Amino acid sequence: MILKELNLGKRDKQYLGLIIAISSILTLYYLIFSMNIGIFCSDVYVYLVNALFYAGKNVNANKDMWLTPLTCILTSFLFDVGLKNQVSIFIVTGILAIIGNVGLYLLFRLKFNKVLSFLGVVIYSTFSLNLIWLANGSLDIPAVSLTIWTVLFGIIAIDKNPKYYLWTIVMFLLAFLVRYTVVLILPVLLLYFIYRKKYEAPWNELKYLVIPVVSIGIMSAVVMAIIFIKTGELTMLTTGLGFLGGEQGSKANPAYNLNVFYYIANFFNFLGSSNVTFFDVEFFKGNPQLNNPTIISIAYGIILIVGGLIALKDNIKGKFSKKYLVGTIVCGIITFIFFMKLETSLTIFFTFITMIFARKIFRSSKYDLSLMLLSWLLINLLFFSIINFKVNRYFIPCLPTVAYFIVYGIYKIQEKVKINKFIIPIVLTVILLFSAFTFTLGVEETDVFKAPQEMGDYIVQELPDYKDKNVASNTIRPYKWYLEQRIFAIKNSDLDRLEEFNITYYISNNKLDNLENYSEIKNIDGVYLYKKNPS
Repeated sequence: MILKELNLGKRDKQYLGLIIAISSILTLYYLIFSMNIGIFCSDVYVYLVNALFYAGKNVNANKDMWLTPLTCILTSFLFDVGLKNQVSIFIVTGILAIIGNVGLYLLFRLKFNKVLSFLGVVIYSTFSLNLIWLANGSLDIPAVSLTIWTVLFGIIAIDKNPKYYLWTIVMFLLAFLVRYTVVLILPVLLLYFIYRKKYEAPWNELKYLVIPVVSIGIMSAVVMAIIFIKTGELTMLTTGLGFLGGEQGSKANPAYNLNVFYYIANFFNFLGSSNVTFFDVEFFKGNPQLNNPTIISIAYGIILIVGGLIALKDNIKGKFSKKYLVGTIVCGIITFIFFMKLETSLTIFFTFITMIFARKIFRSSKYDLSLMLLSWLLINLLFFSIINFKVNRYFIPCLPTVAYFIVYGIYKIQEKVKINKFIIPIVLTVILLFSAFTFTLGVEETDVFKAPQEMGDYIVQELPDYKDKNVASNTIRPYKWYLEQRIFAIKNSDLDRLEEFNITYYISNNKLDNLENYSEIKNIDGVYLYKKNPS
């Protein structure tokens, strides 16, 4: 049905089949990589515990039930059929990544031919930042995948068939239930709506919007009510409103970082990196650091610059409005001022106004898609740059637009350099796929992420009485999942609380030489297990 709306043919089906095949092989490869290296993002343990909740077992999960539920629910289905293993969430997030690649090809086909659209998907899926977070249980890539489909359906609804407003809203809701920050795509869709409808109210389309919007509003209210009943608070709402209002994260967060240019400074590392290390934080090693930009990454930068210059030169020759150019520059300066003042909502608002002025510079609608994707990039980049905790995966929502502009650069270069249109895409595809499968060779070798799992297995197999004892740790997330019971959170600096809570087993990521009344009984790659001495 969607192929018909986009006027795509049999050859497109062949390219889609090839994308599914390549994406599946790549995803399987990185799923196995995730199994071998272990879980390095501790949030994944929270999602696994929540999945247990949806599968019918509550491991003290109530306080985290405000987190996005969709991935956890899908994972719980695999638990229900007997695959109660962390590989289940790897499978779910991997499948969602493949679905995103299919949607990205269709999105790119709105602008490019089949070959360039296929290349765009290969570029996107082989970015180093994408690869290191692929099929490992984190939610960023799945959320982007469903955001891609939201944008695709939104464009079809606005340009071709208003019946797709329903699919747009449904897909947005699914994306929102994977990661709440996908709300940042709403001003992008509104911007495209304004571009295409010229501020005119499309009354004939309202019937396709009212019922879905009201239904989604009711469903959202019900979901928030359930979360409030379960947890006693609406953390997702208060946190989101806080960030929009300019509140900042805690300095206690290991990712605390005041550098608003963090993502820009690491841009080339995100596109192509030859070395990955893991950042040390207080309780665990985590957050992969991408280092040493590759030649491919530098080539992307050259393509972006050369393609942009060619496009700029072509537009200078055409007609454009100097008045709106000045308006765009002024609004852009205002946006930057609010950005530097860390004013989130005002930065997003003036970015929106800037992009409206930018559209009015040109007297043609052929730039509407590109401007919309640029706004997607800017709104996400500015929002996550203002927040004072930085994690490289927060840049993943920007990657589809980066891939688009790289392909656009290749498209403009091909217009000027008369060469066979298949040469660059074929050569790049081969190089990129080769680099994707060899990327793991540059990842730091470490057993630290497997240690919690091995310690959990040891306790389950060798200390079966743990189920009737109080267990504590200075990092509770892994052990709530592996032991499937409440774990008391006690830091190494608060060890006097061990007696207070009658703790029998204490798990620490640090060796404790002077722990009174406890003896070390196991050490697995720097994870220490202590047992209370008999009275």
